[in-house]
Amino acid sequence: MNKNIAIITSILLFQSPNFAIILPAKAQTVTPNPNCEIIPEKDKGDYLEYSEKQLETIASRITVKVIGDNNGGSGTLLAKKGNTYLVLTNFHVVRGVNSINLKTVDGKTHTAQIIPNTKFEKFDLALLQFQTNEIYCPIKVADFLPDTTMSVTAGGFSGEKGEMVFSHGKIQQISQPLKEGYQIGYTSNIEQGMSGGAIIHSSGMLVGINGRGAYPILNSGYVYQNGSRPSESEIQEMRKLSWGIPISTVLAEVNADILTAYGLPFPKTIASVPEPQLTRWLGDLEKKAKQFTVRIDSSSKDINGINNNGSGVIIAKNKNGNTYTYTVLTAAHVVCERNKGDNATKPCRNENYEIVTHDGNKYSVDESTIKREEGVDLAVVKFVSKQNYELATLANYNPSDYQYIFTAGYPKLGNNSPWRFTIGTIFDREGGLLGVKEPDFPSDSSGRLQTASSLTGGYELVYTSITYGGMSGGSVLDSTGRVIGIHGRAEGEEAIDEKTGDKGSSDGKVQLGYSLGIPTSTFLGLATRLEVQVQKREIETEAAPQLNTQKIKSIQEAILSTDVSKGNTTASQWLDRGNQLWRLSRNQEAIKAFDAAIKQNPDFIHLAYYGKSLALGSDKKYQESIAALESATKLKPN
Repeated sequence: MNKNIAIITSILLFQSPNFAIILPAKAQTVTPNPNCEIIPEKDKGDYLEYSEKQLETIASRITVKVIGDNNGGSGTLLAKKGNTYLVLTNFHVVRGVNSINLKTVDGKTHTAQIIPNTKFEKFDLALLQFQTNEIYCPIKVADFLPDTTMSVTAGGFSGEKGEMVFSHGKIQQISQPLKEGYQIGYTSNIEQGMSGGAIIHSSGMLVGINGRGAYPILNSGYVYQNGSRPSESEIQEMRKLSWGIPISTVLAEVNADILTAYGLPFPKTIASVPEPQLTRWLGDLEKKAKQFTVRIDSSSKDINGINNNGSGVIIAKNKNGNTYTYTVLTAAHVVCERNKGDNATKPCRNENYEIVTHDGNKYSVDESTIKREEGVDLAVVKFVSKQNYELATLANYNPSDYQYIFTAGYPKLGNNSPWRFTIGTIFDREGGLLGVKEPDFPSDSSGRLQTASSLTGGYELVYTSITYGGMSGGSVLDSTGRVIGIHGRAEGEEAIDEKTGDKGSSDGKVQLGYSLGIPTSTFLGLATRLEVQVQKREIETEAAPQLNTQKIKSIQEAILSTDVSKGNTTASQWLDRGNQLWRLSRNQEAIKAFDAAIKQNPDFIHLAYYGKSLALGSDKKYQESIAALESATKLKPN
């Protein structure tokens, strides 16, 4: 944001890539009530912990019995506004019910109504409300997705026993969302009638509601929201657990006006790299890329204690008896980690690395095989295996403007590093410099931008594919599946809101701009010094052929199928979503995302206006784009 308007305006008017589409843990503050206060018995250092008996008391206070005219179950007090209480339950508890009564902890019965227009159409959720002058005790709610380290207490009304029951357990799985929103797999025993009851963390925080017990008669519930199914072995493990819906899902999907009215927080959603639906030749291309792409796991851990990782590309192999020695090309910062703030002159930390191939096999990396070249963010590592893995084909040519390209790798998303294959377009090397918001290279003495050959770290490729940390070292591929570069960076800006504690999910930064990679030609120039033997005849130099109409249409369909979440979230996450939608050239959706960030008025609101100006410029609304840019520069002149 430190360029003057004239320079940035010229960048906005530079033709942005268009796809020519034909068609954890902080919760909100609950007003203290001395009648609700329970002093936790244990100090865990990071938080205070309640005893199991105390947790049962808390659960009994917030759990209500839902009584319908033909069925019933449990519900959970979620929030209070004046003398109106908000109750969360499962939709299957109130399905087909004409009248609803709620029985609270004091034995009193209240008439309740289902709140319409909650946006829960695809979820097994329902919101009820009732009015009373009685004082009840809603608790803090988790605005984050719980993890598998948590001990929990589940409560609800047993249909068989006709009374409130409790079950203590642990969260063992956090699945990708199953249909109807189920995501928390936990060991508590959930009886019939407990659906809609509370799942409470040992800190006394509401993290979810019950919905499904273990060992169901049918396995029909084990289907992901995208329609795919877990493997049979995974289903057998899932059957052993009860399943609940996270409160963070409720906060993300409910009508935002309800959050505002009841003082509930926006959820802190985990950053994501959305998956396009790939069919026909795109599906074949993805399978090809997965064969030669590896994950590189590090012994280092993030602030949540989860191991870091990067990606890499198998480019060579030598057979020795019945084993192969493979060479993997990656980004140097994947296998040379430094402490935050250290520059390139500091030595690499002493970490151990492991290669994980597409078939799930793991191979340790001998430190002596790691080769780097100072000043260029590339490295090679080696591993030995009896398996015969595919090699990537390297291509050395300057891509043309707006050529379709693909990136492949393993982004680190919370506790997981799933495979991702994303679509984008690329600039030619000189043109890419004009599109980069904060160039990764210095100006010369006259203040003019230097040529592409002056990019630090060797970064010369600029493209729109959606990438994320963990994909560093993965491939940049052309439409024939040849590797034309190694991915390594994405443009980012610091986004921290002191008022709410909202901050970007990557060391306080959000992605805003393009992805950056190092061309194959740079590696070829260094191959000898990296002790890699490359035969010139093995390097292809012809540009990728132009795509026919049918292939272009399949790419456009995949772009439209890429599911970027639209649920409620924090301003920093709206920036990330807006940037993803802008990269996909879904500019109208991107503008709405940036507007959602602006509406929350964070300290980094200037970034939202800047992102909006990019989307408006890509949509050829140049006057509106310049107006948004002027708003950004007024809010943050330097």
